[in-house]
Amino acid sequence: GRFSRRRRQSRGIATGSGLCAGKTVSGRRQWPNRDPIEERGGINNYCFVQNRPTGRVDLFGLKDNVNAPPNVTISGPLTVGPPYNPNYWNDPLTCQNNNCANYALDLPFTPNQPPGFDGTCASLTAFARSAGKGKDPDSCGNCPSGTHKVRLWVAPPTKDRDFHFYRQDGDMTWSEKRGFIKPIQPVTDPNTYKDYISCGDLCVDNTSMAH
Repeated sequence: GRFSRRRRQSRGIATGSGLCAGKTVSGRRQWPNRDPIEERGGINNYCFVQNRPTGRVDLFGLKDNVNAPPNVTISGPLTVGPPYNPNYWNDPLTCQNNNCANYALDLPFTPNQPPGFDGTCASLTAFARSAGKGKDPDSCGNCPSGTHKVRLWVAPPTKDRDFHFYRQDGDMTWSEKRGFIKPIQPVTDPNTYKDYISCGDLCVDNTSMAH
């Protein structure tokens, strides 16, 4: 008969342990399959129950684990962001007096031009951290309870200084408001905005869930 060249696995390695995960080129271990719900579960598509498999459960990989406390079964999607609400934001008075920052930070009719904005990610991020009490997402790209995610963009250095924000809504889709005259609209591809440079994500406070 034939001899198998397959190396035998030693006993004592538990199924589901780190040794059963795949390896990247760098040698770091990760789960071999992408998250089936993709970015709804966080920007890290290879993260599993926030890297806490001993205390959290997601049987089919279809649950959003954003705010699940330890030692509980994840039972379904959790709403963490404001609702997508065109009726409010597309009202003529609201539309003409609020820009992408007002919309993304959920701060209507407040100062919306970043003070000291010099065209860099650093200055735009500083504004979002101050105005929206912005915090960094966790290691899986998720935001804590009471916050929602915003994505920041700046124009390339060859263009005039400009910025833009995307907002992740309560249903985990993305939306935007372009300038002061255009209504809010869904974002088809949240990973790009024109030829602008991505400044990453922040978790900002939910100020009014009605917006």
